Amino acid sequence: MLACQRGQVHSTSPRCWRGRWSGLLIGALLATFCLSCTASTSEESESSLTIVESTESRLVATSETGHRVVVDWESLTFELPLDQYLLLQIHPIADIVDLAVDQLVEECMSSRGFDFGFPDREVRDFSSLNLRRYGPLDKAAIEEHGYGRPPKSSEIQALLDFQSKDLDPATELALIGIPGESENILADRPCMFIAGDELTQGELLGDSFGSVQSAAAGSLGRATGSPEVRQALADWRECMHAAGYDVEGQTPLDLVGSFARSEPVPSEVEIETALADLVCKRSTSLIEVWASAEADLQLMSYATNQEMFDDAREDQLLLISEALIVTGIELPVEALRLLETSSD
Repeated sequence: MLACQRGQVHSTSPRCWRGRWSGLLIGALLATFCLSCTASTSEESESSLTIVESTESRLVATSETGHRVVVDWESLTFELPLDQYLLLQIHPIADIVDLAVDQLVEECMSSRGFDFGFPDREVRDFSSLNLRRYGPLDKAAIEEHGYGRPPKSSEIQALLDFQSKDLDPATELALIGIPGESENILADRPCMFIAGDELTQGELLGDSFGSVQSAAAGSLGRATGSPEVRQALADWRECMHAAGYDVEGQTPLDLVGSFARSEPVPSEVEIETALADLVCKRSTSLIEVWASAEADLQLMSYATNQEMFDDAREDQLLLISEALIVTGIELPVEALRLLETSSD
């Protein structure tokens, strides 16, 4: 699976234990993803998007290679071309893969005489990977949480509490082996490695996923350099100024950071600001413009690194197909469509 990192959807996975356990489980499932790798891009590459649907609440455009950009305010779906190469970050796919790991590890540990089990794992409903990419966009969530995120569910909190505990030496050895030592010195292969073998059919997955992550993350900031996004941001600032907010030189993402807090309950000022921010995003079509500019950049990345992106997708599809068999869970239609989307 993926290396543990702040803000990542897999941060509640059993491979992300705190302290000396941190990072030890990465290699148990597959070769370490190269998170520092970046996908090369060519600003001279050409990409084209064809508008399929454009209404007040929905924008759909497709490229010649079958990639899509979708902005749908009614269903709160915000889809970018590289989403189909980041399948392991999308719920409920991420949860199902983690649940498969849990089940395989528990079976292995039980076969070795250990009474070992993870807390129940929540399989969340489908949600857009980009729902908070440009700041919170769900009005109902904003009214309750402002710029913040909803509190963790009891299931996720239970997993976090479980991961913070130290295991007894025998259990830890059976689970992940000896930290810093070759697994070859062990009489039995650690159960986390065995779970990884089953999910990947014994094949090590490549480092392409980290490069896809970098390309997808990088397009967010790079898109603000386009004339269209600069104008949309200027319109957004003018709208916010008219609503009584001084956001000179800022973007919606700056506002998210300015209201960072440790308290769970947002202030009235935060909620009012976030609601005004949302109104101005919609009235200026900032999200549609920003997403379209990002889509162009992501298509350029794909055009110059097609093999890398396709390899990353194939690696993830292998994991996911095995995880679905292990868990017996059926994916919702929205997630299935992402799995079936092809760039051919």
